Amino acid sequence: MNPLARVDASSLQQAACCFMVAVILASSTSASDKAFLEDMKYRNDRIAWMRSERSPLALAGLFWLKAGKNSFGTDRSNDFVLPVGSAPGQVGYFELKENSVGVDVGIGTLVKLNGQSISRWAKLKSDASGTQPDVLELNHLRMKVIERGGKLAVRLIDLKNPLLLAFREIGFYESCALKLNSFPTTLRRKSKWQQS
Repeated sequence: MNPLARVDASSLQQAACCFMVAVILASSTSASDKAFLEDMKYRNDRIAWMRSERSPLALAGLFWLKAGKNSFGTDRSNDFVLPVGSAPGQVGYFELKENSVGVDVGIGTLVKLNGQSISRWAKLKSDASGTQPDVLELNHLRMKVIERGGKLAVRLIDLKNPLLLAFREIGFYESCALKLNSFPTTLRRKSKWQQS
C-alpha cells in the first residue's frame, strides 16, 4: 500500500488550517504593504508639490488691477513693483478695460505667454468660470490674472522666492502604516524611541 494514500481526516484538517493561516497572513501583509506604499507616494507627491510653482511658497505678490493702465517692473515708480533683479525697471503695463485684461510689454523685453514669445500686446484670459488662466513668463516670474469677488488681480509667482528655495521637507507624523509591526521586517524601521 502506498504510504501517501494513508492520509487521515485530522491530517487533512491540519493541512487546511495551515493553508488558511498562510492565506490570512499573506493578505494582511499585502494590505499593510499597500498602505505603506500609498502613504509614501502621498508624502513624495506632497513634497514635489511644495517645490513646484503651484506651491504657496512660490507666491510673491497679488496686485489688484485698477481701470486703465497698471505699470509693472522692478522700478519703485511702477504700480506693481516686481522683486529686485528679477526684471527690467519698466517691463510694460497691464490694461483693464471693463472686465478684460491685456498686457503691453516694452520693445526688447523677453516675455512669454503660455510658453510663446509675445512682441508687444496680448489679451490675457483670467481664471473666471473655472478656466485655466494664461501664464505670463518673465525670467523666473510667472503672472496670472485671477478673478475674486468680481475684481481682477495679477497673481505673481517667483520660482526663486527665498521661501521656496529654502524648503527642504515636511515633518510628517508616523502613520499607522508605518508602525513597527504593521509591515514585513524587510520594510521595518525603528522609531526614534526604539533606537536608544
